[in-house]
Amino acid sequence: MLGRKLNLILLALIIGLTGCEKEAEEELLSDGSGSQNLKNLLQLTLNGIEPATGQHYEGWLVTDEETLSTGRFNLDTLGAVFAVDSLGNRVQDIGDVNAANFQLNTYKGKISSFILTIEPNGDTDLGPSSVHYVAGNFNDDVLALAKTDHASAIGTRFNIASGAYILSTPTNGPSTSNQGLWYYDGNLATLDLPTLNTGWTYQGWIIDNSTGEMISTGTFLTPDESDSDGAGASAGPDPVPPHPGQDFLSPPRILNDGNHVAVISVEPSPDFDPAPFTLKILSGEIELDATTESIYGMDTTSNDSTIYIEAVLK
Repeated sequence: MLGRKLNLILLALIIGLTGCEKEAEEELLSDGSGSQNLKNLLQLTLNGIEPATGQHYEGWLVTDEETLSTGRFNLDTLGAVFAVDSLGNRVQDIGDVNAANFQLNTYKGKISSFILTIEPNGDTDLGPSSVHYVAGNFNDDVLALAKTDHASAIGTRFNIASGAYILSTPTNGPSTSNQGLWYYDGNLATLDLPTLNTGWTYQGWIIDNSTGEMISTGTFLTPDESDSDGAGASAGPDPVPPHPGQDFLSPPRILNDGNHVAVISVEPSPDFDPAPFTLKILSGEIELDATTESIYGMDTTSNDSTIYIEAVLK
C-alpha cells in the first residue's frame, strides 16, 4: 500500500514538472526570445537577380533584437549561386541555379524580415550597407517575399516612371544640336520619376548599338537639377541647364545616326560596376535623322516586378 502511494506521488511530481517545463517553454516562445533555436536554415529562391561586378550580395535577417548576416554570395552567368569572401572571391557553391541554402547561426529575438544588400568588394563593415535591394516581411516566421518596393529596400515601383528627351547642345548653340541629349524641353524637366530611398540614384546612358559602347551621361536624384557631371567633359563654353543631359562636342558624336539609344537606369549608390544596373526603367531609340530641338517620348521598360526573392526559414 505504501509503495502504491509512493508511485502515485512520483507520478504526480513528474506530471507537474513536465507541465512546468511546457509552460516555461511556451512563455519563452511567446516573447520571441526562444526563436533562436527554432530555425537553422534559410532557403532563397532568386528571381531576376543578376551577377554583380565589383560588388556582391549579402543577406540579412532582422529580428526585434539584432540584424544578422546570412552570408555573402554572387551568381555566375548561368545563375549558379556561390559564396564569396569579403573581397568578392568565389569560395564555394551553395545551391542550384537561382537558389541557395544558408545555415543560420544562433540569433536573438523573433525574426521579422529579410533584406538583401549590395556590398562593395573589400567590405570591412560588419553591418549592412545602405544599398538595400529587396526586402520582405516573414509570414509566421516562415516565408518572406522580398521585393524592390518594400520600405526597407528601394521603396517604390517604376511602372509609374515616364520621360522624354530632346536633341540639343545648350552649351554650344543650335549648329551642333544632334551632338547632345537633354531631359528638358528647353525650360521644364521632361522626366517624371519616383523618389528613391537612400542608397540608390538615377543614371542616364547613351547606348551605341553599332559598337556596344555604354556611355554614362551622369547620375542624379531629381530631374530638376544638373546631373553629376554637368554637361560632360566634351561640353561647350555656354551655361549648363539645371537638368540631366550631356553634350558630345569633342570628339563629336552624332546621336541621330540610327545607332543610339537613350536609357535611364536605377543604380546602387555607391556603385562599383561601370555598366548599367539591372533596373533599366526608361528607353528611347533615337531615330535616324531625328529632328533636333524636338521632344521624343521614352518607353517604360521597368522590370522591377520580376525581381524578387522567396526566403523560407526551416
